[in-house]
Amino acid sequence: MVNVSVIIPLRNEEEKIAEIISEVKRINPFEIITVVNGSTDRTESITKSLGCKVIQYKESLGHNVGRAIGAYYAKGEILLFIDGDIVIKGELLQKMIDKLKEGYDITLNNLNWMLNIQAFQLDQVSLAKKALGDLCNHNESGINSLVAIPHALTRKALERIGWHQLANAPISQAIALKENLLIAAPFYIEVIKSNRIRPELHLTIEKNTPYTRSQSRIIGDHLEAINYMIKKDGIRGGYSEDSHRSLRDILPKTEIQNKRSVVIVVQQAPLNWSNAIEYLKSLGAEEIIFVCEERFPSKTVARHEHVKFITVPRKLGLFEGRVIGAAACTGDNLLFLDEMDVIEKINAEPFYKKIESGSDIALKNVSTVFRKSHPFDSINTIQYFLNVALKKPNLLNNSLFYTPFSVSRKALNKIGINNLINPPLAMAIAIKQQLGIQSLNSIVNSKRYNSYQKYEEIILGDFFTAFNQLFTDTDFRGGYAASGKNLSVVNELLNNN
Repeated sequence: MVNVSVIIPLRNEEEKIAEIISEVKRINPFEIITVVNGSTDRTESITKSLGCKVIQYKESLGHNVGRAIGAYYAKGEILLFIDGDIVIKGELLQKMIDKLKEGYDITLNNLNWMLNIQAFQLDQVSLAKKALGDLCNHNESGINSLVAIPHALTRKALERIGWHQLANAPISQAIALKENLLIAAPFYIEVIKSNRIRPELHLTIEKNTPYTRSQSRIIGDHLEAINYMIKKDGIRGGYSEDSHRSLRDILPKTEIQNKRSVVIVVQQAPLNWSNAIEYLKSLGAEEIIFVCEERFPSKTVARHEHVKFITVPRKLGLFEGRVIGAAACTGDNLLFLDEMDVIEKINAEPFYKKIESGSDIALKNVSTVFRKSHPFDSINTIQYFLNVALKKPNLLNNSLFYTPFSVSRKALNKIGINNLINPPLAMAIAIKQQLGIQSLNSIVNSKRYNSYQKYEEIILGDFFTAFNQLFTDTDFRGGYAASGKNLSVVNELLNNN
C-alpha cells in the first residue's frame, strides 16, 4: 500500500474545512497536513479535532508557500495538494492518486477542454500558463499546470523539483517540463465555478498595472519561472541561435531625409522586378531597397532611380534582411515587406500614413486570426504574454513578426537597427521606450500567419532574450509584486537542512 500525504494550506476556512477533510479521509491517507497561516477563526482547532497534523503560523504565508511547507514535512510516497475552500469528492481524489500508481510522476487537473471551445479566449492566467509550457517546448501541456488544484506528485517528482520550489507553482511546472517528468491530466475536476471570489485579490487593481492583484501575482510568478530558466539555461533559455543569422554591427546611413523608404526582403520566391517596382511606387515609396539572396538574380534589371539591390552571397538568416535593408535606408518613414506582400500587392500605404499621422510603429493586426485559431500556436501565444507582461494587453498578439509593418526613424533609432533581427526583443524595447504603437487591419493569409512555425526553436530563444530585457529593466519578477509571500519561512527550513 502506498502512503499518501494530503497537504492543505488554510487561512480562515472554518466554513468548509470539516467537509473537505471528511472527503479526504475517504482515500485513507497516511497523513493530512494542514498549514494554517494567518487565520483568525476556528480553522486550527477544527483541523486538530479532526486528527490532522497541524502546522501553524500566526502570520499569513502568502500564496503557495503553505504547499511548500507542507511538502517539507510530508512523509508519504505520494503528495496530494488541495485547497481549503473547495470540496472535492474522495473518489475523484483517489483517481488522481491511482494514475500515479500507473507510473506517472505528476497528475494535474485537466483544464485543456477549454482550449477546444471555439469561443474560448485566453485570459491573463490561462495565457501565462500556456506561454510557459510553450517556452519549455511542451505545447501539449496547454493550460494544465501545477498552478491549479488538485494535483499530486510522487516522491521522485518532489525530489526532482525541490520541495522549496513549490512556493512558486510556475517554477515547479517549468522544472517538471524541462526534466521531462511524466505528467497525466486524466480528467477535469470542477474548481472554476466553486472558487471563492476574494474582492481584495480578484477585484482590486494592483498598483502600476492594468491587472487585478491576483492576475498580477500570477503573471509575476510565471515571469519568475522564465527568469529561473534563463539563470539555469542561459539568455536564450537553452535554445540555439540561427547559424545563418549574422549579428554583426551595422551602422545606419547618416543622411536622413524626409521621405518614404521601403525594404523588401526576397528569400522565398522570385519577383518580376519591373512589376514589383511599379507596385511599390504606387504606394508612394520614394526609396526602394531590395535585399536578396544571390539565387534571385537582379543584375539584369534595368537601373531605376531611387531603387537599390543588395545581394547577399549566402543564405539570409531569419530576419537578417530587415537589418541590412534598414541600415541602407535614408528615409524617416520605413515600410517593411516581404516578397509575398509584393506578389499579392498588399495595400500597405495606410502603414505609411499611420506613421505620418504621429504613430511611431504601425503593425499588422493578426489578433483576429489568433482568436479564431484553435489550438493556439506557440509563437503568437508567447508574443501575447510578452505584451501582457510589458503591461500592454491591448496589443494582444500583434508584433514585429508579420509584414507589412512600418516604423518611424525616431522609433528605429530607439529600438536599434540591429535589434530588428529579433522581433520580440525589438518589441520589448519599443514598449519600454514608450513608443506609440498602433495596429492596422489588413488581410491575413492563414498560411503566411503560420509561416514562422518551422523556425519555432530559434524564435523561442528570441523570446527568452526579450524577457531577459524585461528583467534587466525591472527585476526577476518583471516588476510584479509577490503579494505578501513570506519566503523567509522557506529559507529558514532550507538552511536547517
